[in-house]
Amino acid sequence: MFKSLKKLLKESFLTALVAVLLVFIVNQLLIEPEQIFGVSMEPALKNAERVLADKIFYKRGSLKRGDIVVFKSVEDNKSVFVKRVIGLPGESLMIKEDKINIFNDVNPQGFILEEKYLKDSIKTYSGSFLEERKILKIPAEAYIVLGDNRFKSIDSREWGFLPEEKIIGKIIFRHWPPNRFGFI
Repeated sequence: MFKSLKKLLKESFLTALVAVLLVFIVNQLLIEPEQIFGVSMEPALKNAERVLADKIFYKRGSLKRGDIVVFKSVEDNKSVFVKRVIGLPGESLMIKEDKINIFNDVNPQGFILEEKYLKDSIKTYSGSFLEERKILKIPAEAYIVLGDNRFKSIDSREWGFLPEEKIIGKIIFRHWPPNRFGFI
């Protein structure tokens, strides 16, 4: 009887240890859990929602315009923010009449970015870094990121380019609250 109890305890301990190690490895290497603070990404992500960011696999296909990323602050390297990728490395970007104009190799004459994820009332105002009617060239390995709630977001319009090395991962899943559970 004691041998079977001892064996059961040993197996339970080993199972728990393996589970803890797996959670630790996944958390450190593959997935970054984050909580949304503030309203800068509404309506896509709301205050107090909890999300998961892919830290590895997004790099295979690189980031695309419209992806939502979590990153370390450009200014203090301690704070963590969540914003949407708008401008890609090597592109040029300009804000004109509340719209974002993108210039790249495919569209050298430029195109107005259609942002279907924004509410109709949202306009893109310029900032101290990204000024109205000023064409800005995005360096290699850097991005322009903006919050969806442009009136309540401090983003690339104010602090500039987001260096690629500051990006922690791409938001892929919302797990809280239950009524908004699912892939992003």
